[in-house]
Amino acid sequence: MAAWQEILESQLGDNPPRLSIEEATILYDEADQNELLHAGLLMRRKRVPGNKVTYLVDRNVNYTNVCTINCQFCSFYRPPGHEETYTQSVDQISARFAELENIGGTWIVFPLSRLKESQKFAKHLPKRC
Repeated sequence: MAAWQEILESQLGDNPPRLSIEEATILYDEADQNELLHAGLLMRRKRVPGNKVTYLVDRNVNYTNVCTINCQFCSFYRPPGHEETYTQSVDQISARFAELENIGGTWIVFPLSRLKESQKFAKHLPKRC
């Protein structure tokens, strides 16, 4: 049995252990996609019985694309001083929140890499946000 199959099998028990980074990497790199999707379906059915699946509508608020981390996660960042950098105003961000509310959105995601800046920014937002 391949390592990825053993990992999936261990996850299908009643009280599966938390995946390690190494195990997650093996699943990402090696697991058959259909088998991985099927295991996810079985796990979801154990936690949330029935055929009703829900989701939440969220919005990632990237109030600036200026970044020095270079983590390769996003493709829109620009280094400081680049001609395509932007920083949105409080009014622009508030409008994005209003758009989210209008479509029934319930969750706002600020980039954790800029947590202190996000907290300072949030103080200026209307109370409805």
